[in-house]
Amino acid sequence: GYSYGFGFYAATSEFMAAYRKRLIAEPAGFLPLAHELEKRGYVYDAERYKRDRFPDAPEEIKPYINVKSFAWSKHFSGTKDLIATTDLAERLKAEMEAMRPMYELMLAVIND
Repeated sequence: GYSYGFGFYAATSEFMAAYRKRLIAEPAGFLPLAHELEKRGYVYDAERYKRDRFPDAPEEIKPYINVKSFAWSKHFSGTKDLIATTDLAERLKAEMEAMRPMYELMLAVIND
């Protein structure tokens, strides 16, 4: 199989603190982007804390902030579709474009 996406193998604690702060302060800037990726088949792969470290945070963002590190990934079993396609470049371009808004949000968190 294969997969693609973006995220952090081992996010720094500084980035994760800034990320959580942004999500708690502006969930409306994050949740629509997350839901769009999920509709497209992306999974929020995350190393999760065993207990809720942010009990006062809005419930809808808790799955995204109670993590040590994360990545947005789209997974595929086998390679038949990948090899047999004649429009691989266009498909990958469309997927990268779909990830762009979330990627830009992560860049904004890094640059703040």
